[in-house]
Amino acid sequence: MNSTKLSAFCDKVLEIGWLLALIITPLFFNVYSSRVFEPDKLTTLRTVALIMAAVWGVKTIEERVSGQHESELTWRTPLVFPTLFVVAVYLLSTLLSVTPRVSLLGSYQRLQGTYTTLAYIVVFLIILQRLRTRAQLDRLIEFAEERIFAEAPNAFILVSSFNERVLKLYRRLGYEIVGELREYIIPGHSEILLRKTIAPLSEFGKEP
Repeated sequence: MNSTKLSAFCDKVLEIGWLLALIITPLFFNVYSSRVFEPDKLTTLRTVALIMAAVWGVKTIEERVSGQHESELTWRTPLVFPTLFVVAVYLLSTLLSVTPRVSLLGSYQRLQGTYTTLAYIVVFLIILQRLRTRAQLDRLIEFAEERIFAEAPNAFILVSSFNERVLKLYRRLGYEIVGELREYIIPGHSEILLRKTIAPLSEFGKEP
């Protein structure tokens, strides 16, 4: 089915949102703040996640109204059940907390509360449902690599040996197998360490 203009616009906003969450949140730093760095970063993440959640809701309603509802998260979708279990635990612990407001919003100095955790989860669930094409995945990985290679010459990733499609993806993107952790997580399977590099450590950051 062809997407409506509104649905296509929402898709673009959602992709921009998860790219911003990946790139802007780690980079953002307020030099005028008297607090540690976490609150400013997490406020940025919360804002992005709130906008993404609103757009996600608009897109879902638009698809149902137009009869073009596409992929839907279900109990059988990988990681959905454990993610919702974590959400339930956080909400219950916040409700029963001695200081519910602090548990929900986090402390003034850190902001590590349920609201922040839910922001992470919203971004994760939207990516889980809406990241469908190889082009989207390539853009997401390229943005992450740009962030990594601005600070270090090597990017590392750990992939399970049974996950052959993901291994092929990273090999296609220029990653090389540099190590193997035998039976690290699952008996009979290894975790494959892959590396992509732009320069030796001794040469990284030097002026040409």
